[in-house]
Amino acid sequence: MKHTEFSFIASDKVLTYAQTWQPENNLPLKGAVCLIHGLGEHGGRYEHVARFFADNGYATLAVDLRGHGRSEGKRGHIKNWQILHDIISQGLAQCGQRFGVNSPFLYGHSMGGNLVINYVLQQLPNIKGCIVTAPWLEIVQPVPAIKIILSKFVNKILGAHTEKNDIDTNNLSRDAQIVAAYNNDKLVHDKISVRLFVEASKSAVYNLSNAPKLKTPMLLMHGTADKITSYTASERFAKNAPPHLLTFKPWPNYYHEIHNEPNEDKWAVLQTMLGWMEEI
Repeated sequence: MKHTEFSFIASDKVLTYAQTWQPENNLPLKGAVCLIHGLGEHGGRYEHVARFFADNGYATLAVDLRGHGRSEGKRGHIKNWQILHDIISQGLAQCGQRFGVNSPFLYGHSMGGNLVINYVLQQLPNIKGCIVTAPWLEIVQPVPAIKIILSKFVNKILGAHTEKNDIDTNNLSRDAQIVAAYNNDKLVHDKISVRLFVEASKSAVYNLSNAPKLKTPMLLMHGTADKITSYTASERFAKNAPPHLLTFKPWPNYYHEIHNEPNEDKWAVLQTMLGWMEEI
């Protein structure tokens, strides 16, 4: 597998890190995947996913979102949601420039899943389809109403203020090694700013309200035992989206990171992704 790293200047003039993985051989690619990670993590945590895709003829490009991983910016903070839309657009453009694939797949997990859904609903991009796993449409442990109300006021004057995101990392995966690696990863952080929380929450509400407007083929998958983002919210989105475009796949007893579950469980998830990609 061939691995490359590069950076680009995003629309907010901030340096954004990205990396690619692609098959070693010179055979024509079947396609490409632009990967958008979740809150607090980074694209490097998906190397095994990219290797699986490469072994099956697909290139992968992963960007580190603003304030995450190796990209610049205050940890866990964004100026606005549109900047993240712009980063996705640049990532998709890079797939064309680097792989010669002008209609790649777009894949987002957790907060990245929220972002990908919002992007395809609003931007109508030229992509072959999107894969969304465990999207942040609702949070399992609801934020108190008073805190939500206060955050909207604080956002106007102290939007960059950050707090811990309160994610219990034991709920990421049933694989203890995955949890330990996450906890020891120096590129992972546990921060979220008031602005990012407000913007992501607004996006989630928009997504649930506009599911019927979906115009892009989507594979939506969620573990039923997810204690971080709501499985039932994904179920509602799937129920309201056009059935000829939306494929919904529950994973019984899986935790939040379905691509990081133990042993053969994660490979079943990746094989399902591949099968869907090759059918549409």
